[in-house]
Formats: sequence, structure tokens, C-alpha cells
Amino acid sequence: MLGGLAERDLEIARQKQVAFHKAKLSARASISKGGTMLASEALKIKKEKEVKLQLETLKKAKAVLVKAEREE
Repeated sequence: MLGGLAERDLEIARQKQVAFHKAKLSARASISKGGTMLASEALKIKKEKEVKLQLETLKKAKAVLVKAEREE
């Protein structure tokens, strides 16, 4: 029984490492344009994407609010 638990723990740890690696690769691919990139450039691009996403979310929320106000 103990051997089975140890094997299961190893399998879970391996799955976590694989998931972490895949997330890291996709994060890099989403900001990569090919060639070399400085960390500061990557952080800048990531920040711009976050701001853009927040602005889109705010725009959608405002549209929902306006629609709700019109229905009243």
C-alpha cells in the first residue's frame, strides 16, 4: 500500500511539473516575436496586454450597465 502511495505522489509531482513547463512555454510564446528579447521588453509587452484586457473588461461592464439602465 505504501509503495502505491509513493508512486501516486511521484505521478502527481510529475504532472505538476509538466503543467508548469507547458504554462511557461505558452507564456513565452504569447509575447515572443522571434529572435532575442530583453526581459524589460517582455515585461512591457505583458503589462500592455494586461492593460488592454482590463480596458476591454471595463468597456464590456459599461455596456452592460448602460443596457441595464435603458431597461429601467
